[in-house]
Amino acid sequence: MKFFNRNDSYSPNHVIAAFILCFSLSALLSARTLWIPASRIVNLHLRAIVLSVCDAVASVSSVAHIDSLQPSVRSFFLDLTGLSEHLSWDSRYYNKRAERTVAVIEEQSPVVPPPPLIEEIQAVGETPLAEEAPQEIHPVRQNVLTQTTGTTKSINDPSSRSSIYSSSNPLEIFFFGDSQVFSLGSGLTRLVGKGGPVKVDYLAVHSSGFIRSDYFDWPSKLLDTFKDRHYASCAVMMGMNDYQSFRDETGTILKKHTPSWEHAYRERCRSIIDLALSEVVHVYWIGMPRVKNRVYDESLRYIDSVQASVAEEYSPNLVTRISLSDSIPGSGKEYSQTIVLDGGQTIRVMSDDGSHFTVEGGQLAMRGLFDNLVQDFSFAELPVANLPQ
Repeated sequence: MKFFNRNDSYSPNHVIAAFILCFSLSALLSARTLWIPASRIVNLHLRAIVLSVCDAVASVSSVAHIDSLQPSVRSFFLDLTGLSEHLSWDSRYYNKRAERTVAVIEEQSPVVPPPPLIEEIQAVGETPLAEEAPQEIHPVRQNVLTQTTGTTKSINDPSSRSSIYSSSNPLEIFFFGDSQVFSLGSGLTRLVGKGGPVKVDYLAVHSSGFIRSDYFDWPSKLLDTFKDRHYASCAVMMGMNDYQSFRDETGTILKKHTPSWEHAYRERCRSIIDLALSEVVHVYWIGMPRVKNRVYDESLRYIDSVQASVAEEYSPNLVTRISLSDSIPGSGKEYSQTIVLDGGQTIRVMSDDGSHFTVEGGQLAMRGLFDNLVQDFSFAELPVANLPQ
């Protein structure tokens, strides 16, 4: 019995031709998004060539009027299945190539999108940072930095609010940031408990940051979030993925740990904080954690210092900097995967990757934020911290 018949088989040339045909049709239909996988090529020269080819294919697709077919089918499917509102499927905030201000140009590793956390960072020996020139103060920042006298106060001053929060009228806080917020947000939710006078909503987007609007557009996401929901305060934790070079508005390369990079990074931090302050009465800015990798930890110390200096530009009535390292592993202490509670119990606070907190670790690390919430807002019933046992 013959299992194979030459008339039913294909030659290698037929297979290759069929593959090329399918690939070409797929490329034309996906022309708008071809740049995304192409931008992840490590070699910069090869990446530039492939991106040019992708742009050419996208141009042909546009002329043929078939570039909108695939996006239309995708949108129809997402609307039909109810996934259009799910963050992982919502393309409104991801992969904004037009945002040239955050186009990454790292020479050593692919970072579009980068890994959730940078495990290895090459040591750099660039010129020491010069003192930054005075900046023009944003109107929101100017308002909050102005000393108030008499009965005149900043419009966002928490003391100007008369709300008294309770279990029936909880203080709602929006916690957003990079992948670290998964554990910190979960920990804070456990810490405040269910049905209490504090309610936490959190959103963690891995690999995002203050300078990665090409990967995830936080300003647009925040505007849409605050438009749909009112929050009294918010917490932000970003920076784990920010130690990387990028381009400014003119396309100029800004190398990490240089004066020009720091100047641009400060502005990106200010833009997010200012946007949040225009919508809530208080922003809690979470600092960087201690991590296991020493080179990575050193880069996060630098990011932490830059962010802390920006936070000092704001009135403490509006922006509070929350230290993670003071809680875990403790002020002045080196990285530790576990800590010992007062009762002698040992709790694992860091995950296997040496960079992310465990949920219990996030619960303990968020005690500083919890205490500030209790102090800054009025409660009919005092919130009780639910710490790990």
